[in-house]
Amino acid sequence: MSQHRTFQDVKIFGERNTSTNAIKLLVERNSASRVLPSTAIELDPYFRAKVQMISWLPSGVRVKAYRAYVDSVFEKQRDPRYIWKHAMLNNIDQAAFSDCLVILTFRHPASWLLALQRKPHHHLQDVPADFMEFLKQPWKPTRRDNVAGPLSVFDLYGNKVHAALDFAARRDRAGNAYAIVRFEDFAVDQEAVFDGLRPWLREPAATFTPIESSTKDVTKNRKWYADFYGNNRWSDELGGEAAAIINRCISWGELSQLNYTALSVAESKTESAKPVAEIP
Repeated sequence: MSQHRTFQDVKIFGERNTSTNAIKLLVERNSASRVLPSTAIELDPYFRAKVQMISWLPSGVRVKAYRAYVDSVFEKQRDPRYIWKHAMLNNIDQAAFSDCLVILTFRHPASWLLALQRKPHHHLQDVPADFMEFLKQPWKPTRRDNVAGPLSVFDLYGNKVHAALDFAARRDRAGNAYAIVRFEDFAVDQEAVFDGLRPWLREPAATFTPIESSTKDVTKNRKWYADFYGNNRWSDELGGEAAAIINRCISWGELSQLNYTALSVAESKTESAKPVAEIP
């Protein structure tokens, strides 16, 4: 694929808690390229009004109504370029994005599982406070996840990673532009990540402007994330038993493409999981 072609439109795909919001902000703050809509609030101009109406429903049906409404926003879309950013890409035609730069985001599975328990975005069930119980509980995906369930959190991760890497391979064979961004690399060095995207973006800024605060937690700044994830401090939140389960239940072979490896004993220093900090 040519690195000399630039794109007005960018599409970001990645699982929950992989910095998709922050990378969108990074692209749009530092270039004239724009990220395609891929959330309900971006796609439905009446989103806030409809959510307000749903809030008046009895508590017993309110949550189900909201989830059904958000699913319907994506089911009504006929342009595949507006697919939900967290959807599994197993049956998505990559050619629909031939005029886009596609960014695929990933995160180490153990770090991602900790984050998913802490911030289980778009979940359909209560999430256990105990991390070990969370690892054992089947995950119920939304319809817009594009994956059958219930399934284990390990399969949720593995199936989506496999589909995303296959999507990347299909784009590669077709000569269509894509970029892979690891959550950890973004946390440590935003400018290096942007430099990797720069050749494909319209009018990239001569002077890079980083994102100083988290899009989810304003108490955490860029230096904090660089230290916390650059030094793998998140792994202190894993107990030895949890680390062993993750090592056993994750298929590591394919993850070598992303330079993700199984946890070592030194990476699991406590016997119980503590809350993980939110991502940028």
